[in-house]
Amino acid sequence: MRSTTKNVPVIMQMEASECGAICLAMMLAYYGRWVPLEEARVACGVSRDGSKEANIAKAGESYGLAATTNAYSIDELREKASFPCIASWKGAHFVVVKGISGSKVLLNDPSRGSVKVPLHSFERSYGGTVLAFEPTSTFEKGGQRPSTWAFTRRRLRGMKAPIAFVAVATFVLSLATILSTTVSTAFMDYVLSGEIPQWFGSILTLLSIAVVVRCAVSIANAAYLNCIRGKFAVVGASEFMWHLLHLPVGFYEQRAIGDLQQRQEANETVAATLVERLAPALFNVVLLVLYLGVMLAYSWKLTLVGVGAVAVNVIVANWASRARVNVSRQQMRSRGLLYSSTMAGIESIETIKASGAEEGFFERWSGYQALVNNASVRFSKVDLYFAAVPEFLAQFANIAVLLLGTFLIMSGQFTAGMLMAFQGLLASFMGPVDSVIGLGQQIQEMRTSMERVQDVLEHPADASESTLPAADVNDKLSGKVEIEHLSFGYSPLEPALIKDFSLSLEPGSWVALVGSSGSGKSTIAKLVSGLYEPWQGSIKFDGMPRSAIDPDRLHASLSVVDQDIMTVPDTIDANIRLWDQSIEEYEVIMAARDAGIHDAITQRAAGYQEVIAPRGRNFSGGQLQRLEIARALAADPSILILDEATSALDAKTEAHIMQSVRERGITCIVVAHRLSTIRDCDEIIVLHEGTIVERGTHDQLIAANGTYANLVRSN
Repeated sequence: MRSTTKNVPVIMQMEASECGAICLAMMLAYYGRWVPLEEARVACGVSRDGSKEANIAKAGESYGLAATTNAYSIDELREKASFPCIASWKGAHFVVVKGISGSKVLLNDPSRGSVKVPLHSFERSYGGTVLAFEPTSTFEKGGQRPSTWAFTRRRLRGMKAPIAFVAVATFVLSLATILSTTVSTAFMDYVLSGEIPQWFGSILTLLSIAVVVRCAVSIANAAYLNCIRGKFAVVGASEFMWHLLHLPVGFYEQRAIGDLQQRQEANETVAATLVERLAPALFNVVLLVLYLGVMLAYSWKLTLVGVGAVAVNVIVANWASRARVNVSRQQMRSRGLLYSSTMAGIESIETIKASGAEEGFFERWSGYQALVNNASVRFSKVDLYFAAVPEFLAQFANIAVLLLGTFLIMSGQFTAGMLMAFQGLLASFMGPVDSVIGLGQQIQEMRTSMERVQDVLEHPADASESTLPAADVNDKLSGKVEIEHLSFGYSPLEPALIKDFSLSLEPGSWVALVGSSGSGKSTIAKLVSGLYEPWQGSIKFDGMPRSAIDPDRLHASLSVVDQDIMTVPDTIDANIRLWDQSIEEYEVIMAARDAGIHDAITQRAAGYQEVIAPRGRNFSGGQLQRLEIARALAADPSILILDEATSALDAKTEAHIMQSVRERGITCIVVAHRLSTIRDCDEIIVLHEGTIVERGTHDQLIAANGTYANLVRSN
């Protein structure tokens, strides 16, 4: 009976859809190939729907691994499987099976870390298939294991001055401690013994100076740390948010908003915590050597007792840190899920209450809350088990030093003052030891936060971000759009969703994209707007690819109104401008008139200065759609994309808006189902599963009596 288990590095998933890619990354790491998480996601073709087992196998083969898929029962898994392997889990999840030991199955679960699962529990969730890999001759080891210390060094760039200040403050405090210890020894051996009583005044003065210095430096250090904590929290948050704003849309489609918010909060505290803890800890290493030298000068025997206690403390702390890291990973991920669930519930409260779904949502929310609480309890248990060890070792060392020191005094090798001084030095020695060990533990336990922050900071920025020289945003594009042989899909390992799509639009012309749900209409709109990059083909504006156009000029020329209405808790004016002060007040009013919302705005008490409530609660759905359209028109674009932009409007209002847009001479791409919206377009393109099946004018397509005619009749 085989029961071998393998030591596989633990890598945690950031989102549920990427568990397969993370399992592959763990398998590669086991064989010596470390790859960035984003590289693994791309290799496995992770999309909004995750990745398939076949895609994971293909990705592994691209790295030089031979993949084998087998259907095993539990008994066959124990007897025949080659560990480690990837197992399907609960139908929509993957885990790495490290082996079976007795009645336990050892797993690396991307969502929970390293866990042991009873065999009967594993059998209930096991999907029945495993994917095993073996290196071939083309496999190459390489890459670097993610380093907490490397992350720490990057985060501390530009922090030399704060670290230096904290180090100097620690040095001064240590000198004051050594001075107090030395003077106390002299007081015991020379003043109390009556040998040199005249030293009493000098010793009292020195002790007073040491106390004053320690108090002053401690206060200054605390005040400075408080200042830099705020400074680096702002700097860290700004860096994080700026990078977040420049990430491609695909990044957000696979991540929950609440989880990203939680990562931002973690990022804000990392840098300041490192400055606060790292500088003293680094200097404490020097102090350890200094204290160790002084202690050896007193007695190597007593020093050996202290060093032995420290060695045991380090071993125990290492065990505790490993246990904490695994629990911390689970806790952090569970908290992200809880944040996301809470935000989703609040944002959807009207739907929840209208559907009477409070109980169902609460049960789901309670499940996430239970995950967080359980992880917190497990973390507290680890702390409870190990927290008493350092204190016990310190007390044991003190007792051992006292007993051994008494023996040395009785043998004439030591004095009472020397023993008292040594005990003070031992306490001072144990302090830096605890600081260094504590920093190591804290950095290890911060690994999960660091991994989650790095997942954002190391994700490549949007490829459309350009370094071209700034252009005059008033020099807008003419509105000519050319799309040639466009192909695109959400997963590179799946067939393309959009296939060989071509379109040519002259300035001021209109085209409508129609088709059943899932036919690719909105995807094409997003490709034209630049939210996605095509796999093949080209999209040109005025004969130029997007990469050759200054982004500011392109954004000023192209506006989008989609199905997702966005408002911010600011004034109506700010929501229409989106804080672009180059848009004049008359342009805001003209845009609102053309969008049919001006009269509704002026009837409000504060007019354009009225504040929109969170999620637009003080506006109707139709009014919010018209605000979106006004926002798009305020920039006076030459190209406009309308993706179901008038679905909440009545026919009269819609007709007014469409006529106003036509009078502006804007090139328009319309995605809609309503006949009145599309029938007057210069061309109508009918899509089915990403392929053009018909194109022409309304009258031509009706006469053809094909797919379009059927859509019209069904509506």
